[in-house]
Amino acid sequence: MPGPPRKRTADLAGLVEAERPRPHHDDGRVGAGKEVSALVKDPVCGMEIEPKAAAGKVEYQGQTYYFCSAACKKSFENGPHKYAGPSHDAQHSH
Repeated sequence: MPGPPRKRTADLAGLVEAERPRPHHDDGRVGAGKEVSALVKDPVCGMEIEPKAAAGKVEYQGQTYYFCSAACKKSFENGPHKYAGPSHDAQHSH
């Protein structure tokens, strides 16, 4: 009499993968995942992004700026003085 059906290796691999902790924000809170990096703010639009997921970055006056899109990066490159440095926050606060 044959025994119970055997699980395929792919099924077991999927089960192991399903049990593995995820590096993303499972509960929606920033920093909830184990591999989440610090967020940075795109100086053009203000969006918070992870540096490793940025669409681009620019070095300007010894500072690295990260961007959510190629359009924001291009805007910065066309006029970095408009977006860089502490005076930017003071000029655009409401």
